[in-house]
Amino acid sequence: MTALPLVFAFGLAAANLTGMWTLKYEKDFSGHPASRECTVQQDGERLSGTCGGEAKMTGRVKNGKVTFEHQTGRNNEITAHYSAVLNKDGTAMKGTWQYLLPPDRKPRRGEFTLTRR
Repeated sequence: MTALPLVFAFGLAAANLTGMWTLKYEKDFSGHPASRECTVQQDGERLSGTCGGEAKMTGRVKNGKVTFEHQTGRNNEITAHYSAVLNKDGTAMKGTWQYLLPPDRKPRRGEFTLTRR
């Protein structure tokens, strides 16, 4: 399965996540360490962006936390969910990702960091 990454989090209401970020997976969807370059756009509480030039994400920033998701899998049949917390400087975040593996819906989980470039 190809890892199509996406991620984001938020600390203070005044922080703006728009910009370039580096996503690092402790273990990606295939179980290996990986990193991707991401571009994020923030409009109020809404987030959108891409990672690795192909994975399109959508999400929200609220109360110091960010959640987002994107489609992955051979036929984009899997929804990967992310959640993270932004550091007080607004330069890095750490969180977890998860998805349910078809057909038995077995959960897969991992950790990631996102650092502003």
